[in-house]
Amino acid sequence: MSPIIGCELSMEDSRVLPVLVENRTGYKNLCELLTKAHLHNEKGKCTVRWDELPGICEGLVALVGVPLREL
Repeated sequence: MSPIIGCELSMEDSRVLPVLVENRTGYKNLCELLTKAHLHNEKGKCTVRWDELPGICEGLVALVGVPLREL
């Protein structure tokens, strides 16, 4: 059984985007997103910009949905 790898990305607008890694490309892209986020933020903060996602989203699965109270 393989582990499930992913994280919660803190986005620039204070939203949280949970993402899971689908394959090796996804793991590489997640590492790249996190590295960029650390580089353009002050120490101790790590936010991802929405405009960074389209270019580095292959192999990542974002978990989005409607809150249960809205169903």
